[in-house]
Amino acid sequence: APAPAPASAALEEDVDKGSDKGGGGGSGRSRDELKKLSFLSPGPKTATPSPVSVRADSEMMETRSRPKRQRQAPIDVESIICLVCQRGDSELCLLLCDSCNASYHIFCLSPPLHCVPRGDWLCPDCMAKECHILQDEAFGFEQTEKPYRLEAFGQKADKFKANYFKTSPRMVPVEKVEKEFWRLVSSLDDEVVVEYGADLHTTEHGSGFPVDDQKEDHFYSKSPWNLNNLPNLPNSVLSYVHANISGMKVPWLYVGMCFSSFCWHIEDHWSYSINYLHWGEPKTWYGVPGAYAEEFERVMKQTAPELFECQPDLLHQLVTLLSPSVLMDHDIPIVRTDQHAGEFVVTFPRAYHAGFNQGFNFAEAVNFAPADWLPFGRKCIDHYQLFHRSPVFSHHELLCRMAANAENLDPEIAVESCKELELIMEEEMKRRTYVIETLNVGSMEKEAFELLPDDERQCCVCKTTCYLSAVSHMNEYGKCVCLAHVDDLVEMCKEGSLVDCCLRYRYKLSDFQLLHDNLQSRALAYTEWKIEVKNSLDAPLSARPGIDDLQRLIEIAKEKQLRSPELLLDIKEAIGEAEKCAAAITKVLRKKKARPLYGRSQRRKSERRLVTVDELLEFADQLDNLACNIPEGQLIKDLIANLNGFKKRVVKTLCLAEHNIELLQSLSNEAEAFAVDLPESALLRMVGGIGF
Repeated sequence: APAPAPASAALEEDVDKGSDKGGGGGSGRSRDELKKLSFLSPGPKTATPSPVSVRADSEMMETRSRPKRQRQAPIDVESIICLVCQRGDSELCLLLCDSCNASYHIFCLSPPLHCVPRGDWLCPDCMAKECHILQDEAFGFEQTEKPYRLEAFGQKADKFKANYFKTSPRMVPVEKVEKEFWRLVSSLDDEVVVEYGADLHTTEHGSGFPVDDQKEDHFYSKSPWNLNNLPNLPNSVLSYVHANISGMKVPWLYVGMCFSSFCWHIEDHWSYSINYLHWGEPKTWYGVPGAYAEEFERVMKQTAPELFECQPDLLHQLVTLLSPSVLMDHDIPIVRTDQHAGEFVVTFPRAYHAGFNQGFNFAEAVNFAPADWLPFGRKCIDHYQLFHRSPVFSHHELLCRMAANAENLDPEIAVESCKELELIMEEEMKRRTYVIETLNVGSMEKEAFELLPDDERQCCVCKTTCYLSAVSHMNEYGKCVCLAHVDDLVEMCKEGSLVDCCLRYRYKLSDFQLLHDNLQSRALAYTEWKIEVKNSLDAPLSARPGIDDLQRLIEIAKEKQLRSPELLLDIKEAIGEAEKCAAAITKVLRKKKARPLYGRSQRRKSERRLVTVDELLEFADQLDNLACNIPEGQLIKDLIANLNGFKKRVVKTLCLAEHNIELLQSLSNEAEAFAVDLPESALLRMVGGIGF
C-alpha cells in the first residue's frame, strides 16, 4: 500500500478523535501502514533560488474524516475461499477486501502479512486501482498562497497542538506524539491537515547563524560549525562547486509544527547533511545505515509495488513514509533520536532518513562532502543514470576542477580525487576507443562543456550532465548523448551509424593524463609525509625521533601546504608532552646540583621537598611512553642506575659485623648529593649516631 507523507511542505493526515479505526501506533505490520495520500515533491535543489513563502494548507485546524467506502452486500460465510490457494480453512487468517469482498489468506499474499491488519484493508487489485486513481489526481503536497509571519505561524502551531492533545503544547510527552503520528500514518480513514514551512532559502529569509555582512564582528560568523561556512571549508569537496546551490551549499530553513514531517529520502548526490535545531520543540529522526540502502529500497518496493510500478523513482520524490516497525520486521536496522534545541544531527552518505516535528520549532540544514564522499558521489551518478535523473552538478567536472588546482587542494581530497580520476580515466579511454574504432564516429572536436548551459549538455537518454565527452548529431547540435548511451544514438540515427555524428571532448587523453599527474604529485607528497609522521610517532624506543625531527615535519607541512589538522595536532601534542617531561627532569637535576644546607629551619626544609625514588621511576615510565627522545631522559636513567648501585653498597656496608664510621659518613654525604628522598639516608645517620 502507498505511504506518502510530508517531506517538505504541508502534511495531510486525518484523525477521527472518537474512533479506534486504523489501529494503534504499534500496528505497523500490514499493508495499511502505508497511507494513500497525495503530496507534491519539493523539487530539485537549484543554483538559482526562486522566491518562496512558508508552505501551508488552507486551514491547519481542520479535522475531518474521509467518506466511507460503499460496502458490498453480505455474502455467505461458508462460500468464502482464498483466491490464491482456493481453500477456505484457517478462517482466522482470511481477509475480506473492504471494497470488493475478495478473500485472501494473510500468508498467501505477496508479501505475506504477519497478522490480520486492524482497520480497513484492500486487496491487491483494489489497491492497484486506487494507486492509478492517485496518479491521475494531484500527487504531492498542497502549496498555500497565504504568507505567514513567524510569530503568527507559531501561535497557530501552538494552538493546534494544545487543542489536539487537550493540554499545554510543552507538556505533551514525545512518546505520545510519536505514537499518534504513526497511528495517523497507518490509518486509511483519518486525516488531519498541518503545515510545514520547509525548504526556505536563507538568501531570501536570512539565516539563523550570523553572517559576515552583519555589523557585529561575531565569533560565530567565522566558526566552521556555522552552516553558512561548513560546505565551503577547505576540506569540503563542495567548496570546489562554484554555483551557490540552494539547499546544498546554501542552507535551507525549516519552520515546523506538530506532525509536520519529512519522508524517507537520501541527500542529493548521496552527500552528508547536517541539521541544526535553533530553538523550539524536538524533531524526531529515524535513520537507516547507508550499507542497508539497497535492502531498504527492496523492502519499500516490495511493500508498495503498485506505486513503484507507476513511478520507479518514487524514493527520489520525498513523498513516501513506511513505519520503522515494518522495516525492522524485514531486518532493516533503524536508529532513532530526538533532536533538541542547540543540537546538530548529521546524516551519512546514502543513509535513508525520515522524521517529524514534535511541535513549533525552527531548524536549518545544509550539505557537505569531505574527501571520503567522493566514491559515493561517483556511484550516485551511475544510480541517477539508471533512473534518468538529472544531477545537481557534474561530478566529472568537479573532479577535473580539483585536479586543475592540485597545488592548493586539501591533501586528503587530493588522495581520494587521484583514485577517482584514475577510475574515470580508464572508463573514458575504453568508451572513446569504442566510439572511434568500432562505431566510426564521423568527426571529433574539442568542447568547453563548462561554458554551455546544462540543458545543452544533458544526455537525452539518461539526463546526466556531460563534461568529459558527448556524441551529437551534426544536424541536431543541441541534442547529445553521453558515451554510456552512444548505442542508443546509433539506433536513433537513420543511417544506423555515427557517420554524421561528432565526438565532442573536453580533454585530449594526453591532457587528461597531465591532470592526473599533477593530482598524483600532490597526493604522493602528502602520502609520503603522512607515512613519515606515522612512522615517527609509532617508532620503537630505540629508533624514536627527537623533538627537532618532529619540528621538521611541521615545517614540511607548512612549506608544502599539507593541511592535516589531526596529524599536526598529534605531532604538536607529542612535542608538548616531551617538553613538559624535559622541564620536570631539569627541575629535579637542579635540586641535585644545589645541595641542601644543614641548620635551616624545619619550615625551610619542608619547602625544599625532595623527589622520591618512586617519582623518579614514574619519570622513567613517562620517558618510555613519549613519542620522541629527549636528552634529559638519559640523565634520569643514569641517576636511577647510580641510585641502584648506591643502595647495594649501603646494604653491603650495613651487613658488616663492625660499622666503619668514616664509611658511613661518606655514604651519608653521597646520599645527600643525590638530592633524592632516600630511606637509606635516615638509616645511615641513625647507625652513624649509634656508632659515635
